[in-house]
Amino acid sequence: MFYDINFQGMGPMGSLKAPYIRDGKSVVYECNGKEGTIAFNGYFYIEDGPPEDPKPWQTSEDWLPKKVCMTMIRREDDADGKVLQSCVYVVEIYKKEMYESTNEKSYIEEEGVEVEVCFFPTNRMKIWFRVLEILE
Repeated sequence: MFYDINFQGMGPMGSLKAPYIRDGKSVVYECNGKEGTIAFNGYFYIEDGPPEDPKPWQTSEDWLPKKVCMTMIRREDDADGKVLQSCVYVVEIYKKEMYESTNEKSYIEEEGVEVEVCFFPTNRMKIWFRVLEILE
C-alpha cells in the first residue's frame, strides 16, 4: 500500500502547523470513519498541550488539540498506482507520540571545521484523530 496523506491547517498559520508525512510507503493508516491513527515518518511541530506559562506570541495554534483538513488517498503500490480509496475529512488531532529521530544529517565546512547539520528534522511518530466532518 501507498498512502498520500496531506493536511491543511484551518487556522491563520495554515499548513505551517499541520503534520507533514515524508514517505507514503511506510505509513500505517487506520480509520473507522469516526476516529483513527496514522503512524508515519515526518514532522508535526506542535506541543502536546498548552504550556503552564504561555509566551505572548503563543496561541492555541501552537498546541493540541488541532483542527485540520485531511486528504487521504490509498494507492495500490506507489505514488502512481491505482487509487483504491480516497476521502477528505475535517479532523481534530488530539494526541501525538514521537518514537525516534529520522533526521538526515549533512556535513558542511565552517571556518575550516567540518560541522554536522540537519536541514530537515523528522521523527517516526503516531497521531490520533477524531473525524469531525466528512467532506468527500
